[in-house]
Amino acid sequence: RASPEDLLAAARAGSVTAFTIVPRQIDATGLLRMVRQAQRAEAESTMLSLARETGGRAFIDVANEALASTSRVIAEELKCQYWLGYEPVPGARGYRNVAVALPGR
Repeated sequence: RASPEDLLAAARAGSVTAFTIVPRQIDATGLLRMVRQAQRAEAESTMLSLARETGGRAFIDVANEALASTSRVIAEELKCQYWLGYEPVPGARGYRNVAVALPGR
């Protein structure tokens, strides 16, 4: 079983942007809340860290009725994002000025 630290390390190494959703807990009796409160807090913290450290967003305590609209918010945000990468010449040191041009702009 991977730890939260393993998950964060893999996300960093993979250069991914994570958008996380933690659904609202449904528990009519209250028993689940008492038993799993610490586990839920750890999961929320991990999902918050994963999103924050990868440049994404975390959606915590999302009601079941809001899952579709939350997914649409994420889809809209992803439509407006671009990934840009630069790999310097091997052995090169120091800072470089890099110009980025978008055709038609």
